[in-house]
Amino acid sequence: MRFVNANKFAARLMATGEPVFAFSFFALVTMRTALEIPVAQLRSDQPLDAFLPAAAAWIALLGSEIYGWDEEFEQGPLVGAKGRGGPLWQEGKHGFCEERWNLWRERFGELAEMENAISEEVKGLARQAEERMSQIESKVA
Repeated sequence: MRFVNANKFAARLMATGEPVFAFSFFALVTMRTALEIPVAQLRSDQPLDAFLPAAAAWIALLGSEIYGWDEEFEQGPLVGAKGRGGPLWQEGKHGFCEERWNLWRERFGELAEMENAISEEVKGLARQAEERMSQIESKVA
């Protein structure tokens, strides 16, 4: 629960619009772990019952903003590839983009339907996040 609350707090700070609270990388890492790694490949320090609610919190609190983010994180031999994707996002942008958003929305839906992977409460949060993302998309279209 502390992990989820830390993500909610970071999202709320970002929602203030103050440049000192630029935590988009924190959001990306949470989304990547929750939604871009197949369940069977998650490590013991990446519990889906923590990461998925945290990812859903980012969507609930800053979804409209995240949908519009077009940030790419620097990559290279001296800085690494901190914006890289998980196994389900190998060839895409090292940051935020509409295609990655689409993957995340689809994964929220897939995870909400998985048997025995997450609790019913977390499945509900995943469904809500998927619905919220679809609503955001329809408002922009």
